[in-house]
Amino acid sequence: MLHPGDETDVEVTISIRQEFGDVVHDTVVLTEPAQPEELVVRTTARAFPPIRIEDVTPADGMVLLSSDKPKPVEFRVHAYGSSTELAVDLDRVELRSTVKVDWLGPREEPASEDDLTVQTRRFTALLDPAGPPGERKAEIVLQDGKRLSYSHVVSWEAASPLTASPKMVVMKPGERDYRILIQSRDQKAFRITRIECEARGVLGRAASTTAGASQMVEVECQVALRAQGGQGLITVFTDHPGQRKVGVPFVVID
Repeated sequence: MLHPGDETDVEVTISIRQEFGDVVHDTVVLTEPAQPEELVVRTTARAFPPIRIEDVTPADGMVLLSSDKPKPVEFRVHAYGSSTELAVDLDRVELRSTVKVDWLGPREEPASEDDLTVQTRRFTALLDPAGPPGERKAEIVLQDGKRLSYSHVVSWEAASPLTASPKMVVMKPGERDYRILIQSRDQKAFRITRIECEARGVLGRAASTTAGASQMVEVECQVALRAQGGQGLITVFTDHPGQRKVGVPFVVID
């Protein structure tokens, strides 16, 4: 019981769970008898994770299949600690992953504030474009002896050098105002060498014979294709060094 003029300490324990950065916690103190207004004790803190990984190389999330070698991307590891809870020693941590990963040098210890200790260390990962187009991901594990310290997932897309827009052409018989834009992601100039379609009555031609980073294909549908299911594939052949053909599906409607 507190008498007029008495004081006491209120101990507040903040559970940050997975929160990092600035944390604000309000504690409501209940009294008997109750006060006209709530007595709120506000506690603020700045929470740091034991380990944090940031991207150093601006990642566009894409690796072209025509690349001569895997794409290197760089990361920086931050390890935080204090006088009572030591930071993970980044010079002892090993990198493990299904992609090639290597440290780029020893740890560094930048200046820190108050009781906080900080270590940083950079590493690189090679994103391999080998295989079919599609999304890829790999887990990078930081291991301190037999203890797992941290894991980080890196994602990227293995993409074809040439893209077609639209990805599918919807046509009507007897109309010829259909265009397909073929573009080079790596900005290498190319020409369209020929255009093929197994469906009778679907014809395509290149709008230009001059090399460029993009080419336009003009398509004409002369007859209905009900006997062939009303759909098929237009194959555009090119002299691009990284991709010799692009397939564009089509469907014919009445």
